[in-house]
Amino acid sequence: MFDAFLPDLATDRWVTLREPIPVPDPTDPYGSHLSGLALSRAWAWAAIAAALPAGTGTVELARAAADVHREAGWRYVFGYGYAAEQLAGHVSRRTWTWARSLVDQRASASSSSTTRSCPPWRNA
Repeated sequence: MFDAFLPDLATDRWVTLREPIPVPDPTDPYGSHLSGLALSRAWAWAAIAAALPAGTGTVELARAAADVHREAGWRYVFGYGYAAEQLAGHVSRRTWTWARSLVDQRASASSSSTTRSCPPWRNA
């Protein structure tokens, strides 16, 4: 069902979204934002993979793209100055918020009652 709706992301047309943009100079404050773009794309690809049902052809492609982007983004985060390092905190906070909301959504979807236990990182 989803394969008929989604474009074929394995074709050359989508290579610019599947592969991270190279960071020519990670010490340059503007160039270092490309590492943040890679981390944001990793987050988005992981969300796409998590949202699609198992067996959908795009799931493995999305997971692979998420892995490649995550590795590329983290490669330039530490040791290249403030511009790159401050991105780590920003993207990490956003990723943590997203992961927590995903766990909450899954917990509420699987719970048939109005009460449920809180995830371990939350105070009940």
